[in-house]
Amino acid sequence: MAYGNLLTDVVQSSTTNTPPVFKDGNGTETGQLCRAWVNFGYVSSAISIRSSYNVSSITRVSTGVYTVTFTNNLTDSNYSVILTTCRENAESDLRAACIDLNGSYSTSTFRIAALVSGSTMTDRTVITAAVFR
Repeated sequence: MAYGNLLTDVVQSSTTNTPPVFKDGNGTETGQLCRAWVNFGYVSSAISIRSSYNVSSITRVSTGVYTVTFTNNLTDSNYSVILTTCRENAESDLRAACIDLNGSYSTSTFRIAALVSGSTMTDRTVITAAVFR
């Protein structure tokens, strides 16, 4: 049995704060939409959120460490965060990590650390994060 394409302007979940779920022909879940994402940086001594979805704020905790707060909490803290950050100048060994400092990985927030050379933190002008659950 073949089905045609679905053309629509809106796909809406029947439950508040829950994204639509994609299922195969047997009804098995095959995926969900991104729950939150953000493109931000620490520019001129201030957080600059360039664009985001389901992110209400970002707080600089210390050099290179940021707390991201969701607009709408997730149902639990069993989510995945995908991070990127850009290299600047001749920096080496640059990486970003989602970290749990004193239980900060929760349904309402998570923390990001921008690291260079082992455990040295550094502020970044471009950091992106996407959250999937």
